[in-house]
Amino acid sequence: MNNIKNVIFPETLKDAVSALKKKKSFFMSSSTFSFKSVPEGTENIVLAKKLPLRYVKKDPKNLLIGALTTFDDLENNPLCRSLFSGILSFSASRCSSQLIRNMATVGGNIAHPNAFNLLPVVLTALGASVKVALRTGSKTVPVRDFYSSKFKCGTEAIITEIQAPLSLAKDDFYFEKVSKIRSSWDSYITVAFRSRLRNGRLEDLKLAFGAITAFPYVNEALEKELLGAELTPALIKSVSAKYGEAVLAFHPASRINAYRAELAANLTAFYLKGLTEKV
Repeated sequence: MNNIKNVIFPETLKDAVSALKKKKSFFMSSSTFSFKSVPEGTENIVLAKKLPLRYVKKDPKNLLIGALTTFDDLENNPLCRSLFSGILSFSASRCSSQLIRNMATVGGNIAHPNAFNLLPVVLTALGASVKVALRTGSKTVPVRDFYSSKFKCGTEAIITEIQAPLSLAKDDFYFEKVSKIRSSWDSYITVAFRSRLRNGRLEDLKLAFGAITAFPYVNEALEKELLGAELTPALIKSVSAKYGEAVLAFHPASRINAYRAELAANLTAFYLKGLTEKV
């Protein structure tokens, strides 16, 4: 059981890291992460509310998003609407209710893996990186490596910023969430795609699938098969079928996952066919 003795509101990142160094301390980004989920034995809660981590801005190389930026901020921010085909704004608008979008933060959505979290799959397509503050300094890692880096968010690490490379800002991006309710957390599948065509051939490609496991599914071997290739109907049909088969393999006995697999194949084919029409 928890015996919470102190709730700390640091105003600087340095103070937040110092507070986290105290024994039995836990960092929380927002109120949407219930106190019931705090690790057993926690005595000190470090709340991020006053930290200067709510922003969306650019530097010469990246779009920078502070960890306390809310989904409502993403949905309505001009940079999120204009860059990367507007995928950040559009995907944020598909997150639950307006009440949740007002509270849910970028950092919180990334820190705690869940199959239905939207941002991991979107940030994978963006080629984004996650910056974290550690007790020994800071580190920035590609989002694809974040979950394998064994960062213990909340007890040893604090997510501070997302960095999306502007070199990809003019690529074609696509997001879709198929769910029982358009803005619900519960979805059958979530996809975020990125591509760049030159002379009718794929020069860049990232196809990320969410709501299948806690982490986005990416198949780099299939992506390489498409890079540099002409998108013929036969190739599109073949690759789309392979994605469907790969998704089905995660839970072959699940009727819902069979539907996810069908969606994965159909959405991949729909997207790739759409690219050929833009040539």
